[in-house]
Amino acid sequence: MKIIENKITELKKDETSFTSYSDLIKICVNVTPKEWFTIDEMWKRLRVLKAIESEIIQIEDADVATVKSCVSVMVWGAISQELIDFVDYINSL
Repeated sequence: MKIIENKITELKKDETSFTSYSDLIKICVNVTPKEWFTIDEMWKRLRVLKAIESEIIQIEDADVATVKSCVSVMVWGAISQELIDFVDYINSL
């Protein structure tokens, strides 16, 4: 079991704000994989989405692997030190 710090960010896209690491995780987890969603992949990602709903994000090691996998393939539309910090933090888990 790991705890993910839900750090606050100042990232914005148009009128949308991504105010926390849980917001960024949601974005990464909801991106469709190249090979589409299998039912197994849906279950894995839904477990992550449910886990990050709490104030204190506690997730199982297998769920951390899912988050890392989703974050590692995510492409971003901007250059940002905060995004680099987020990815570095997730990779350090």
